[in-house]
Amino acid sequence: MSSVRVVTDKVELGNVVRDEIIRLSQENIADHGYFSVAWSGGSVPSILSGALVNEQKNIDFTKWQVFYADERFVPLNHDDSNHGVLSKLLLTQVPIPQEQIYPINPNASSVEDCAKEYENKVVSVLGPNAVFDLVILGMGPDGHTASLFPKHKILSETSIVASLTDSPKPPPQRVTLTLPVLNKARRTFFVVTGSEKVEALKQIFSNDKDNQLPAGLVSGSHVTWFLDKNAGQEHQSKH
Repeated sequence: MSSVRVVTDKVELGNVVRDEIIRLSQENIADHGYFSVAWSGGSVPSILSGALVNEQKNIDFTKWQVFYADERFVPLNHDDSNHGVLSKLLLTQVPIPQEQIYPINPNASSVEDCAKEYENKVVSVLGPNAVFDLVILGMGPDGHTASLFPKHKILSETSIVASLTDSPKPPPQRVTLTLPVLNKARRTFFVVTGSEKVEALKQIFSNDKDNQLPAGLVSGSHVTWFLDKNAGQEHQSKH
């Protein structure tokens, strides 16, 4: 089941998604003692981090387990590193224990080995079913999400974490959670802004199963699309 919420701008978007994250964090910590979140990169950290930092008195960050929905196979302090960006904007500003933050190993002998190591890391924390409490995703104008690109063989991967060496968007070497694990998440949030995403969103919500974009293939039991007014100009807010 998916729902759509359209808000005015990035500031409101950050606040609305933050409030939902706070609610989920409290519910999952009460249920099983921790809150496992997989983050994607792009504009998502910049939209959400400030709102979370400003409200940290209402969030038990000490119980968070932080993973990445995808990552570029680059050093962690590289400008292209999703971990590097999230660290600067959020992770260094809130009291998440360092041992509960799980970046990739950029020193692995290959991107394939990096993906295997990361899968082992996910399984060691979440178990073999690898069910995340929340996955936070963005979407590109081409409909890609995480590092799952249109018509790419990565879409048929069935492992928990997969690698690619030929990403259509640089840098070419990446690791990513796969569709099966994304679709098992307890909750999935898409955070999407900009009028350049309108056409991809049209295709996703057309329910054309034979010509679906990667973001449209993320169809777990509870998927919420949070759109700013530019991305969501064809949608009315549904709660």
